[in-house]
Amino acid sequence: MQSLRKLATSSLVWNRLECKLQTSIATTAAAATAAATISGKYSTLAQQFLEANQKKQFRTQIQDPEKHTKQHVGLYYTIPDADVKKCFETKGLSIVYQKQCQLFRETSIMVRQPALEIIDYIKNANYDHPVLRLMLYGERGVGKTLTLAHVIHFCAMQKWFLVHVHWPSMWKKAWREISMSTFKPGRIDFPLIAVDWLKLFKSQNEVFLQDIKTTSKYIWSKRESAEEGTTLSELIQFGLARPRYASDVGIILKEVKKSASEKKHRVLVAVDGVNGLWGTTSVKDENYDYISCDKISLFHNFRKILKNDWSNGIVAGIVDIVANPSDQREKCTPHYLLQKEAFELLEPFIPVYVPEYNDKEILSCLDYYIDQLWLQNPKAKTEEGKKELIFLSNHNPMQLCKICASC
Repeated sequence: MQSLRKLATSSLVWNRLECKLQTSIATTAAAATAAATISGKYSTLAQQFLEANQKKQFRTQIQDPEKHTKQHVGLYYTIPDADVKKCFETKGLSIVYQKQCQLFRETSIMVRQPALEIIDYIKNANYDHPVLRLMLYGERGVGKTLTLAHVIHFCAMQKWFLVHVHWPSMWKKAWREISMSTFKPGRIDFPLIAVDWLKLFKSQNEVFLQDIKTTSKYIWSKRESAEEGTTLSELIQFGLARPRYASDVGIILKEVKKSASEKKHRVLVAVDGVNGLWGTTSVKDENYDYISCDKISLFHNFRKILKNDWSNGIVAGIVDIVANPSDQREKCTPHYLLQKEAFELLEPFIPVYVPEYNDKEILSCLDYYIDQLWLQNPKAKTEEGKKELIFLSNHNPMQLCKICASC
């Protein structure tokens, strides 16, 4: 009886060992097959894309923009969450791109030549001279905003003061509330928009706001004033608490320019859609005529900081076709889009052209979308599928994103 029990037990143990051995053999075989597939030579372009995706050849681990070189062109770098919160959390990027970043759970930007060109200008500029002005331009959807974001991140890492204005054209229609200026009779304020901008300015420059103090006394009303020596932090808190006075951002910009000229801080003025600071708004006067941007406090004040009457800073703007009225979008060149008044104020400036994706960049973008599961259709991952996506998008980044979203 005992011998039968031993035999049964021995048989059960053997069966278990045999199952484990078969499982181990199957796992080893699968691993060997995968290794052979990865290390082998591929005959099709699609398989090469697969290998590049597995090796993450569309990414660079260098997160500091100062260290980006031509070798990194076409590669994505991820902005650390702390830097995103500081630079772009409050209306610093387009809504569409912000939603994409939330979906991907990261903020990644492709390193492109126009951004490196501007960074090179910044590194080699003479800051004893009047501010150098650089204007990005190109067709719609080529990546001008993200190129500017790359530059903003670079300057933030260099501890520059940031004056960032994102898409002023939106203010012309989305003003929500208006009031008459308390500073200049006949001028109109957009209090809620001014509050939003103050929040962005505060989040981008919080570490510097205690260092800059007013050089003059500013009177808001008979009972309220800001004494000489008031910090910018106190001024901003006052504007946030009293939106009625928030549109007087010209005081803050004046003190920032003065601080820069005194070599206390270097300043980057970044305006996305700079040509949107001119034109007319949707606000009507008593005669039902549309009011010009000249009579709006925010537009007036931000135009003034674009002048080259100060030093120790850089002005980087985007001239965008969408920022113009629909009947003024024939060309994407700065001279055409800025019109006479804006062009004369900004001249001289250095134009920086942002082209469509080249072959390396668009393939890198497709690999990134595949990695993020943005592109899930199996046919789109093949060689022919990629060629079709490239053809349909015509190398345009915005169109490529839309097409991939529908695949």
